[in-house]
Amino acid sequence: MERLLTIDDVADLLQMTPRFVEQQIRLDFIEAIVVGTDVRIEPEAVRGYVENRKAMSPFVGQQPLRLAD
Repeated sequence: MERLLTIDDVADLLQMTPRFVEQQIRLDFIEAIVVGTDVRIEPEAVRGYVENRKAMSPFVGQQPLRLAD
């Protein structure tokens, strides 16, 4: 079994804030496990979240965005 991740671990992986990760958990976009009073996330749940976000992205299959010079 892979090591369970904390909210801070997931925030680091996704390059988001812990508050954003907590929101995604509350919205059931990221599946979490409550262990005592702590919240833990399986690495597979993070992988699934990223894959689902890719599928929902309006940019999938489109030209890459060009940043202004």
